[in-house]
Amino acid sequence: MEPQIVDLDLSTEIWHLLVKINIILQQSTDWSERLEQVNAVISTSIEADALWLLTVPPLPAIACGLVNTPLSSNPDAQIQIVDQAPTPVEDWPINTLIKQVLAQQTLHFYKPNQSDMEADLENILFGTFQTHPAIIVPLIANNSSVGVITIASTHLTKQYTDPHIQKMLPIFGQLLGDALQQTHTFNQMTERLYALSHQQKTFDSTLQQKTEESQFLDKVIRAVNVGHGLSETAQLIVEQFNKLFTFHHLNVLLIDNSEQNIRQLVFNEYGSHEQQNRRIPIEKSTLPSLLNQSQGRIDYDISVMDSERLSSDNQVLLQDGIKCKMSVPFKTAKNLQGSFNMGHQEVGYYSAQDLDMLCKITPRLAVKIENANMIDTMESHTNRLQMLNRLGEMLLSTTELERIVETTLSMLPRLLPGDVQAIIVASEEGAYFGVAVPYSFSRTQETLEEIFDTFVEMTEGKLSNEIIFSKRIAGNMPVSNTWEPNIVHSLPILTRQGTLGIVYISTDKEELLSNDLLRIFSLVASQISAVVENASLFRQVEQEGARLAAILSSSTDAILVVQRNGRVVLDNPAAWQVMGVQTSQRGQQLAECTTNQPLIDLFETTIQGGKPNGEIPLQDGRTLFANLSPVSVGEHGIIGWVATMQDVSHFKELNELKNEFVNAVSHDLRSPLSSILIATHLMGQTGAINDNQRDLMGTIERKVKSMSKLIHNLLDVGKIEAGIDMEMEPLAVTPILKDTIYALQTQAENKSIELLEEIEADLPDIDANETRLQQIFYNLVGNAIKYTPDSGQVTIKAFRHKNEIRIQVIDTGLGIPAADQPHIFQKFYRVRGDHVKSIKGTGLGLAITKSIVEKHQGRIWLESVFGKGSTFTTALPIME
Repeated sequence: MEPQIVDLDLSTEIWHLLVKINIILQQSTDWSERLEQVNAVISTSIEADALWLLTVPPLPAIACGLVNTPLSSNPDAQIQIVDQAPTPVEDWPINTLIKQVLAQQTLHFYKPNQSDMEADLENILFGTFQTHPAIIVPLIANNSSVGVITIASTHLTKQYTDPHIQKMLPIFGQLLGDALQQTHTFNQMTERLYALSHQQKTFDSTLQQKTEESQFLDKVIRAVNVGHGLSETAQLIVEQFNKLFTFHHLNVLLIDNSEQNIRQLVFNEYGSHEQQNRRIPIEKSTLPSLLNQSQGRIDYDISVMDSERLSSDNQVLLQDGIKCKMSVPFKTAKNLQGSFNMGHQEVGYYSAQDLDMLCKITPRLAVKIENANMIDTMESHTNRLQMLNRLGEMLLSTTELERIVETTLSMLPRLLPGDVQAIIVASEEGAYFGVAVPYSFSRTQETLEEIFDTFVEMTEGKLSNEIIFSKRIAGNMPVSNTWEPNIVHSLPILTRQGTLGIVYISTDKEELLSNDLLRIFSLVASQISAVVENASLFRQVEQEGARLAAILSSSTDAILVVQRNGRVVLDNPAAWQVMGVQTSQRGQQLAECTTNQPLIDLFETTIQGGKPNGEIPLQDGRTLFANLSPVSVGEHGIIGWVATMQDVSHFKELNELKNEFVNAVSHDLRSPLSSILIATHLMGQTGAINDNQRDLMGTIERKVKSMSKLIHNLLDVGKIEAGIDMEMEPLAVTPILKDTIYALQTQAENKSIELLEEIEADLPDIDANETRLQQIFYNLVGNAIKYTPDSGQVTIKAFRHKNEIRIQVIDTGLGIPAADQPHIFQKFYRVRGDHVKSIKGTGLGLAITKSIVEKHQGRIWLESVFGKGSTFTTALPIME
């Protein structure tokens, strides 16, 4: 915290002390000498036996110590010790007191028994002369610590406890720190002004010349900056250099991406071109030594150099008649390395002034060349991406392997630089092959063999290499007769069936493909792989489609597939007969392409969640049984329905004959059974009978009643199926359900079964027959009580669900095995097993219940776990 000077009146002695220190600091002597004098003045003024003054940055870092010697012969003797390069404070241990005082900017008072010494000069000063530190005073300037003063005494008992001194020392530390800071700043300004005044004379003499030169160079650079790509930039550089120099040759040497070779870019009035056939290894050029020197040079006569000293790039210049060469190296921030090289046909033509001018302009031109090179690279990359997209569009339009090979082959030379490009795609029939080679290529046959060897190696010889299609184009620049493939790249064409081919490129150059080109190569192979995969899948689909069409055409069952929107997507000839048409109706709306209304109604009912099966009558008298199954696709859910329809006319006729026979037999048996039952009752009135005769008559009566019940049920089934006694009227479900529960209460109590009801209030009416509805509830609840062991529980629920009322009968009974559940609603079907052996029944109750429910346009289903209980759910539609 900054001390408040106004709160304390400093003594006259302190002000005199500060005046003396200021006078000392204003001297022109060395900084360390001034600090020695400051120590002496402070020591005298505050009666200290020893002082240690340390200054830290931003002041010059100096440690200056003073100690009064204990010599009796000369009591005024003093020793000054100066360290002009003390150890930096930040390198001291973390617990050093000096570091704490500098950081906290507060006084530190040593304790009487505290004996630890500080780092650097203070250790030597106080330890050698047995002086004891008392106070560390921080020196503050502009709220920053610039040093400390350690005050010490030869007597342990001497402490600076005077309150006036304790209040004065922080202010003294701040004033002394400000004085030191101001003096140092003033000295720096004085030295700077002296240096500037000394330089002013030479600066003024060259200022105008440099300004004119700078303006001219700026004009040259601005003119070059209008260039776009490298070729246009090269034209502008040549145009502007003709104003500055005379030259017969101008080129730029660049280290290529491999950092193994030198690229030679020749600049002329037509732009720039790279000497492809003059690629120079970096170790055989002058560029490495030039970059190491980091300065330009002039070769006054390269024609007199011996063959060992003559580099490859100089040999190229000599071939063009160049003898004097001026070279300047450059290296941009983005790591483009190279050199500008200017040549003249006259020996010793260039001077040091020419070289100086080229050195000044080269760094700025290097940046422009780098930018132009980047623009060319981006444009080339963009063009390749556009061609890659175009290749993808062209490939997606075909599934023929021959067309895929032709399309790819036409684009490969433009997408991937090289001397030879090839593609091979294999199929079950054989291989499709395409290759692009240079004009007048002399190694075509050898190259084809090498490509096929690569193909066989990558496919591990598992595919046929018999060529069933081949194409060769001359799509590349000519190469020498000694051409050899120095670099070969090949990528597999991968599908789910494995490797089905390769994409191949080769070149005689030693430079590897850049990362961008490798990515393009990978994308090309990926695109081809995807298209070949699609073509393979398409062929499989075609084959499967042909098989499916053959199967559907030969099937006697009618098969019809309809989308969720009602459009026909598949129909076989048997389905045409059902729809009453002569040809396939694919793509048509089902409701528009047939007059068979039951078929249309069945699809509409099923799509709305209704019963998915039913009978379809035909005009020729036949009856088909149709079963609809949903077609689901992942997250999209149901996308359509498949209807399979079988001719059940014969079975329907048999069923009708069976029903007629059963009804006739049942009707004919009723009279004899009634007579037997009457005779049994009358027999007891004709005379006395013994107990055995009475038991036999009881047995006859029970069996006759059982047969009568069976006959009654059989006739009841016939009535229900015929629609007899099924008059409908609006009815409330709740009263009928409660009457049923009340009627069966005694039967439940006899088995200690708890009957629970959960009936939702205010259920809407349904269109139903009261007698038949009561029959449904009586059968379901009665069965639940019958098949639930003693002390069990039966729950009856009734609630509204969407546009229907659902009645659930839930028991904790025996349950129904999974194998029996699909047949539980069939006539005369009863579950077999020891667990139901003692429970009597005809097997017609659930069949009658199901028939009644269906006559009410409802549904009934079962959920059961064997050994845990069953739930029968009946859904009846609400009146509209």
